[in-house]
Parts: sequence; C-alpha cells; structure tokens
Amino acid sequence: MQPLIIAALRRAPLFSALPDEPGGCFAALSLGADIRLAKGDLTQARAFHVVLSGALTIDGDHHVSTGDHFGAVALLAGTQSPTAVADAASRLLRLTPPLFDQMLDECPQIGRCLLGELADQFTKGRTQTC
Repeated sequence: MQPLIIAALRRAPLFSALPDEPGGCFAALSLGADIRLAKGDLTQARAFHVVLSGALTIDGDHHVSTGDHFGAVALLAGTQSPTAVADAASRLLRLTPPLFDQMLDECPQIGRCLLGELADQFTKGRTQTC
C-alpha cells in the first residue's frame, strides 16, 4: 500500500489506533482500490469506502469528508449501497464485500468500532416513548 494511503488511513478515527504489524489490520486494506472522483462524479458500488480526501454527499442528505467512511451498513445488512456524489475532487479507498469481510476477520477491533457507531446512530434516531 502506498505510504500516502496509509498516512491518510492513520488520520481516520476508525483506523488511527491500529498497529502496523505485518499481515495485521492493514493487510485487507492494502488490497482496496484507490478511487478518484471529480466534483459531481458519483459512486454506488456495493462496497465499504474510506474517504482519503475530499467531501461527498451520501443519499442526498448525509455529508462525509476526509477520514469518514460509508457503505458498512449496506454490506452488513445486505441492502442497497448508498449513492455518493463528490462535492469536491475526492479520493476513496474502496473495499469490495470479500475484502470488507477479510478486514473484519483480521481486525475485530474495527468490527467493534463499527458496531459502536451503528448503535450510536440507531439510538440518536430513536425517540423516547415512555
């Protein structure tokens, strides 16, 4: 994996505390595709994406930028992938479903972190009923 991509991943909260050990958490990430989007380009690939640089709008109402990620929910739930439109020139790391699964197998702390984020999103979206 290119040193610039590793440096960008290190700035992403999801990956910032991971060790650099050979064959460790970055093994599956090193196989991801380096995707570049111009402003206005869109992607709807069924994949997990990490924003290495730039900014995108997801499904018309959610904004992500450098260090953020998207697509995990669709892969975990087996649902349709979100549509992302680049708000500016952007660079993404794309993991296909098999690479996403490999990443979760090789680095369970990422899975725990993703589950925590999903739980936060779920509870913030709920209203108290009693």
